[in-house]
Amino acid sequence: MMARLLPVAEELTKAQFTFRDAPPLWVVALLIVPAVAIVVAAVYGLEKGAPRRDVIRLAILRMLALACLIAIFFRPALERIRYRTQKSIVPILLDNSASMRRADAYRDDAERRALSKAADLAEADSPSNHTRADLVSRVVGKHIVPQLTDLGFDVQLFQFADDLSSLSSLSALSGTGDRTRLGEAIARSVEDHRGLNVPGILVFSDGRSNDGRDPRDAARLAAQDLVPVYTIGVGDPTAPSNLAIEIVEAPEVALQNDEVVITARVTGTGVDGERVLVILTSEEADGTESETLATAESSIGPGGTSGRVTLRFSPRQIGELRVAVKVQPRPDEALTDDNIERRTIRVKPEKIRVLFIEGYPRWEYRYLKNALLRADENILLHCYLTAADRDFPQECTKGLTPLKRIPTDRRSLLENYDVILFGDVPPDRLGEGREDREEFLKSVKEFVQRGGGFLMIAGEIDSPRSYAGTPIQELLPVELPGPEDEAAAVLDRVNEFEPRLETPTQPHDIVRLEDDVEQNRRLWEAKNNLRGQLWFAPVKKAKPGAEVLLRHPDARNRYGNMILAAVTFVPEGRSMFLGFDSTWRWRFQYGDRYFEKFWRRAIRYLALNRLKSGDRRFTLAVERNIFELKDRAVLEARVLDESFQPATKARQEAFVRTLRTGNTVPVSLEPVGGEPGTFRAAFQVAEEGRYQAFLTEDGSESGKRVASVEFEARLPDRENRDPMLDAATLRAVAAIATGGTGAVENSIQTPNYFPLSRASDVVKRFRGGGQVEIPEASEVRDLWDRWEVIALLVLILALEWWLRKRSQLL
Repeated sequence: MMARLLPVAEELTKAQFTFRDAPPLWVVALLIVPAVAIVVAAVYGLEKGAPRRDVIRLAILRMLALACLIAIFFRPALERIRYRTQKSIVPILLDNSASMRRADAYRDDAERRALSKAADLAEADSPSNHTRADLVSRVVGKHIVPQLTDLGFDVQLFQFADDLSSLSSLSALSGTGDRTRLGEAIARSVEDHRGLNVPGILVFSDGRSNDGRDPRDAARLAAQDLVPVYTIGVGDPTAPSNLAIEIVEAPEVALQNDEVVITARVTGTGVDGERVLVILTSEEADGTESETLATAESSIGPGGTSGRVTLRFSPRQIGELRVAVKVQPRPDEALTDDNIERRTIRVKPEKIRVLFIEGYPRWEYRYLKNALLRADENILLHCYLTAADRDFPQECTKGLTPLKRIPTDRRSLLENYDVILFGDVPPDRLGEGREDREEFLKSVKEFVQRGGGFLMIAGEIDSPRSYAGTPIQELLPVELPGPEDEAAAVLDRVNEFEPRLETPTQPHDIVRLEDDVEQNRRLWEAKNNLRGQLWFAPVKKAKPGAEVLLRHPDARNRYGNMILAAVTFVPEGRSMFLGFDSTWRWRFQYGDRYFEKFWRRAIRYLALNRLKSGDRRFTLAVERNIFELKDRAVLEARVLDESFQPATKARQEAFVRTLRTGNTVPVSLEPVGGEPGTFRAAFQVAEEGRYQAFLTEDGSESGKRVASVEFEARLPDRENRDPMLDAATLRAVAAIATGGTGAVENSIQTPNYFPLSRASDVVKRFRGGGQVEIPEASEVRDLWDRWEVIALLVLILALEWWLRKRSQLL
């Protein structure tokens, strides 16, 4: 409950003369005075022989005597009243939601000049250089508060977003609220000031109420309490066209000289059918543009949305690369901060280290092994063919030492590899003996759980069915088949089948072989494109949380069409299942073009979590990539010691850096019970923009970084959805609160609505003075029974008797 702020009061005493039993004035004027006159006229009108002058004097004295007597019956008294003088309260409600962080274009020259004057901006300055919150602070602080204070009013400042609270200083108006509850703010102000003298409530807002009570209902409550509401509209009143860019996909990590693909989407209002140019640039640390990396054109469809725009480039320099995807603002565009999206990509010199284990030299193994050895310079490959003789020289990338045996221990896997590929290999050939095999399978599971990638390419002999009940089964994104699933998979080794994309309009990057989604769909699903398959390994269904990439076009079980490819997270690593083994057939028509692209993307996807970490013993993650202002972000680190065992330290120090300002704050991550080597902490996202969290080797801010992760804080979606000034709502509130019906909400003539440029005009509504006198106690002293009153009556009667005697009327 908001504290009720009472104005400072002073006391004074006033005395006044009154008649306690006097009848209404009209009775005195119309009945008593004429009756007295008639009586006096009747008495002295009959007097004969007396001088007229004396008769008039006697009549006056008689009237005075009667008046005095009547006044005594009216009970004259002296009343002393003690008053409490109090300033009238003027609550000023200031919108502090996230939309107040926006800067508007103010395209109308007259409006821009008027607002510049109202905000006391320099001649060379413009309102478009200031946020709405800043302009409100200037207008209220320089004009509204001083003028109302000079008039004697008690001005009280409040802020509102999701709640109404006191505002200690205008500098605290930061625009961080995640919603605008305009109706609730007005209603709370009316209720909290009930019983006090409030000549009006001032509301500064853009009018976009997106939660809580309808502002019109709150205005009716104010009207019932006879409290006017004066609304001041904040923002550009025009309704311009608008373009906005949204990055759909962008990698956090890339390899030097490797192809980087960024996909974006353009949305627009009032620009249907137009073509726009999307530009990808690199930026310096201070935000200045460095180099144009790629461009692409896009058309805005009838619904105001374009298709995906794909931008490709190859980073040359190692380190952090800041990129910006943008569309040029239109000349009439008011909101330009949504025309650009930024990301930071860490370009690394490392190679992706792959361990490829196969049971026998099938065609898929031969072609894939050759492609990884020769066509991709960013991959370091170790192959191990279990069917080969002991003296067979296992193949590997030039410069590496061929394997003599499968590296079965956890440390070897974590130190030397990023991705492990399993072909059609029997589990009993994965080591020298049973203990070796069991250790290897457990090590592979932990390798993936610690951020590694795992891919199983199905085979006709062992994979995946032979891995039922092993740790590998837990890694797969699919459930292994039962007898009914095997029976449902009728294999036709003569007629080819074309896999079907699970989400053809938004395909996963692994199966997105063409940028155009329709062309990509035809490539996969139409005849005479990618060579079809003749065989597949049936599985039951996808595990919870897994993402299906491909399905069989015809073969079904009770869960739907059979799954051919799927991916999942386990939990920090990534796992993939491919249910057929003839991708090499794609080379018949297209050469290595799509074959290499598919495998390059699959391996990079699986290696991504390992590439994010600078040191293989450290991983750092945040629960999601995008937060809203004031959200609590949970940061989690997994740390291994030098022997690759879970770390047992008391805490893990991390650092969170705001990329826009460079401010860095330490965050202490505490151990998580029951999860050895896991540390976690939560912190509030207080500023808009990109953040980078990182770990260092020695726990100091300046130490060598061993793991990092980036995320972004944005304006709340409900505040970002439609931030334009809603003058109609503000006019309706002002009209209803003054006793209207709100029917004038579409009229620009609403008396109690003002644009921010004319906010000072609202002060003219408060010219009645800023203080009221509230009676608290009174003291009454009767005068009718005092001797002075009796003496006066006797004196009048004696004077009349003397005059009558002198006039010989006795």
